[in-house]
Amino acid sequence: MLKPKCDHANTRLACQDCSGPVCPKCMVQCAVGFRCPVCASKFKSHAVTTTPWILARTALASAVVGYVFAISFPDSYGWIGWLCTYVVGIVVGRGLHWVARYKLGTQICATVAVGIVAGFLLCTAPKFAIYLSNGSDPQVMGFVQQTLAMRLLGGALFVGGCLNPFLRRV
Repeated sequence: MLKPKCDHANTRLACQDCSGPVCPKCMVQCAVGFRCPVCASKFKSHAVTTTPWILARTALASAVVGYVFAISFPDSYGWIGWLCTYVVGIVVGRGLHWVARYKLGTQICATVAVGIVAGFLLCTAPKFAIYLSNGSDPQVMGFVQQTLAMRLLGGALFVGGCLNPFLRRV
């Protein structure tokens, strides 16, 4: 008989991979049964495993979404608008989750976030460059700062909504 992997030797539960005994306190439930902590740490879910093709198409779709969001984003609105921005982000995030073939994990989340921010900045940066090139008029600078703050807050809410489908536990 194999040596137990925990302090509780009186158990009838066995690991699905190594067939060693594992107590109910130490067992890890997996898709095909229970595993000991050592074997479970070796397991990598298919939902987390991504290919370069999936990452590339997700990054491109995210950049397009960020660009379109920056074009259609109004300069200011009330708290209902902020709530709508987050809800629209969730709906768009579900579409991006479909593009990413329902993958989860930090790698795909980072790809989506960087893609959206890149598309957003690609559209927004030239507008602010034009505003700033008009001179150092205090009114223009105040308008630029206020608009930039509103856009950053709206963009953060939108990105948070888009990442919502990707942040489920694996």
